[in-house]
Amino acid sequence: MNDELVKQLIKRLDLIIGFKLNPLDDKATDQEKIRRLDSCSFSPSEIAFLLDSTSAKISKQLYVVRNKKVK
Repeated sequence: MNDELVKQLIKRLDLIIGFKLNPLDDKATDQEKIRRLDSCSFSPSEIAFLLDSTSAKISKQLYVVRNKKVK
C-alpha cells in the first residue's frame, strides 16, 4: 500500500473510534449531526448514508450550515 492510502485509512479508523466513544446524540437536530460529521471530513454521500438521507438533501443542509451567520 502507498503511504497516502495508509494515512487515509488511519484517519478513518480514528474517526470511527471517536464516534464509538462519543456517538451522535439522538436528541441532536439534523443540522447539528450534519455539522459534526462534516467537521470530521465525511463527504455528503457518507453523511447521507449515516443519516439515512440523500446526498442532495445533505448538500443543501451543508450549504445552510456553512453559511449560517453567527449571532
